[in-house]
Amino acid sequence: MAESFLNNPTGSVSTSDPLGEILHLLQLEGTFYCVPELSAPWGIEVPDLDGQMVLVAVTEGACVLELQTDDNIELRPGQLLLLPHGRPVILRSSADAASTPLFEIPATRHNPVYETMVFGGGGSITRMTCGVLKVDDMTASRLTDLLPAYIFLDSFDPDAGTWLHASLRFLAEEARNPKPGGEIVLTRLTDILVVQTIRSWLESAPQEKTGWLAALAGGTGVTGIPPGAPPGLVCPGIGRRRRHVTVSFCQPLQGTRG
Repeated sequence: MAESFLNNPTGSVSTSDPLGEILHLLQLEGTFYCVPELSAPWGIEVPDLDGQMVLVAVTEGACVLELQTDDNIELRPGQLLLLPHGRPVILRSSADAASTPLFEIPATRHNPVYETMVFGGGGSITRMTCGVLKVDDMTASRLTDLLPAYIFLDSFDPDAGTWLHASLRFLAEEARNPKPGGEIVLTRLTDILVVQTIRSWLESAPQEKTGWLAALAGGTGVTGIPPGAPPGLVCPGIGRRRRHVTVSFCQPLQGTRG
């Protein structure tokens, strides 16, 4: 083990595993974490977050997410949604509940990036964990550009794996019964959930043999772009449902991300 470290002191991943190298570079910086306790009726408007990733994991109750793609998705305990591109979203207790802008809702800040919130009309309770994270590395940002508009995971789906169910159960316990250092556990676990969700999508993406992702899998390495690619290549992916991508991964730059 010591010899391995001396031969590779930076801890970088071998380029024989380019996707692993990309994930190694996926250094996420959490900019905002919130653990709200919400009582129906309630609605929260999350604004455009400038390309940052947004994770919503419901641990108790339920909520409806209204996306810009015109999809409404109901989340229940054991389910999570990752919005890789930071586009606006509205969370509600029900489809007809009125909503309030996120930053107009009173909250208790525990440190510069972590807060808790109690909000709503006094009815049935919903608890969730929300995280906003950004990616600084340019190569890793190219990976996030590949991701669909959203990724939905259900811990009770046989394809989800035991990691998701165990992680969300632990997240729920920490949120329900806060302990000393609980904010550290919640934020770090949220970071892990984001990476695991991306990895899960990469393992099952239906077009993983095409475009830039295929070039990576073929061993071009994280510093390369597929041979012959035009300048300014971007790799958008728009998904209408979980694990479904409806356009090619790599397209010439057109001024907007899909």
